Amino acid sequence: METKMVLEQLKREHHELNERVAILERKAWLSLEEDIALHRLKKQKLAKRDQIERLARVSEEARAT
Repeated sequence: METKMVLEQLKREHHELNERVAILERKAWLSLEEDIALHRLKKQKLAKRDQIERLARVSEEARAT
């Protein structure tokens, strides 16, 4: 049950990062600070997705055994 809660939290955080990325990407141009923030957010989003996939895989493997 705890794994499910962690997965849900990670998914919420990923969604929030996705929203923040989308806001910056809708702008016609970005300042240097915004461009740096966009790249940082994209990296965080990818890392969050990797965490989700890793935890989901471990959870599936645990259920299979």
